Amino acid sequence: MSTKIAGNVTYQPFLINGTDDATGTPGFQPVAGACSGAFTEYYVNDGSTTDDQYTGAIGDDTNPGTAALPFATITKALNVAQAGNTIWVDAGIYASNVTVNKEVTIKGAGYTTKLTSVTTNGNIITVAANNVTIRDLHLEGTLIENSSATRGIYFNSAVSGIAVTNVKSSLHQYAMYADNNADVNGLTVTNSEFLASGNGFQVETSAKVANLTITGGSISNNLYGFSSTANGAATNNQTGLTGVSVTRHNLHRQYFKGLIF
Repeated sequence: MSTKIAGNVTYQPFLINGTDDATGTPGFQPVAGACSGAFTEYYVNDGSTTDDQYTGAIGDDTNPGTAALPFATITKALNVAQAGNTIWVDAGIYASNVTVNKEVTIKGAGYTTKLTSVTTNGNIITVAANNVTIRDLHLEGTLIENSSATRGIYFNSAVSGIAVTNVKSSLHQYAMYADNNADVNGLTVTNSEFLASGNGFQVETSAKVANLTITGGSISNNLYGFSSTANGAATNNQTGLTGVSVTRHNLHRQYFKGLIF
């Protein structure tokens, strides 16, 4: 067999127990449940190794997604990941409109990991699962004649336990946006920047955001900073924005208004 294989072979599921279940029988008989190993971490890299921290090669979606042989796209990593897994996205530029529909962590290498929109009016990251963590990324929108129709982080369903940490979201219509069908319970935003956009963070008329904690970071240099119509003129959604805690956060230099409710 070895003469027919060239190079390393990476596969899953893999053997996690080397006990032969029938030593008197020719060959190897694995014990029950022994072939159940699986990766818990996947790696993504673009077509360059410049400034890379996690991977050792350029990405390719035909790779197994290891640090030595990373995927090229976050979408591929999401397709194979399971709940509880971590996706490590190395430094680079990724044209991505991804829907996170699994309980995973997406971790970049800091602001050198930049995600841009494939379309001029897309959502770069749509959060569509509970217990999602997004951290250490830069989400950059598309400017056309000094205007943008993109959204950095987008909610439009019922989700809970969402963490956004050390994320820079800029040059969007909405840097972070809870659309009308959003029902977000437990959103923690830490040391993140929402800037140079139409709205830093907008909660739409029929949306619900409960138990929102913002610590550190800033919402700055937008047309509007933190805005919501969820608990204003809308008479059918008076509990749309509840349990808000803001600590050591810099809300400044909006063109029109910083807070609109």
